[in-house]
Amino acid sequence: MSLGGALAGPVTAFIYDWNMLPIGQQLWERHLESYREFPPLQAPESYNLSGILDQMKKARAASD
Repeated sequence: MSLGGALAGPVTAFIYDWNMLPIGQQLWERHLESYREFPPLQAPESYNLSGILDQMKKARAASD
């Protein structure tokens, strides 16, 4: 595989992906575990359409 530039070719991409998969999983696990010790300071915002419509209905009801 190292002959003719195959080592850096797209054909061998799966080799590097399988080697990197456990490292990526470990990094994400550490990141998510940090939320136990350091929880988010703010509530997450909801940018979905139903939340926006509810806010508009509440604002309209308050102005009437």
